[in-house]
Amino acid sequence: MTIRLATLADLEIILPIMRKLDDENNHYSDEKAIKDITNKHMYVSVHDKKIVGTMVVDIYIGTCEIVRIVSNQKGCGREMVEYVIEKCKKEKIPKVWCWSSAWHGAEGFYKKMGFEEQYLLRKQWHGKDCWIFGKVIPLI
Repeated sequence: MTIRLATLADLEIILPIMRKLDDENNHYSDEKAIKDITNKHMYVSVHDKKIVGTMVVDIYIGTCEIVRIVSNQKGCGREMVEYVIEKCKKEKIPKVWCWSSAWHGAEGFYKKMGFEEQYLLRKQWHGKDCWIFGKVIPLI
């Protein structure tokens, strides 16, 4: 699997993958919003020359936030998170974190990935529960 920055040419493949995250209040597959972050913070995971996953990463204030992550292939999410962790190590960023609506059921995934900090916020996002996950990156 290869992970690289997304380009506008990837858009028609990224949109259907991002639709998995859409709900009645949030439309992460909005074409304009995706165009605005392509080539900056959006990555794609490519397997056998096919895009199978995408993530949006934002680095600020000495931390790295995984803003969105979604895939169509088992193991792809793990690969993308590992990519972010390695990026943080190289860039001396001591923390990676994210939040996720509770209905995504991601707490087991992030626990397996070593995100030891987990906080459930009740009625946080459009009246729905959401999780905050954090991982301290050991810097050498």
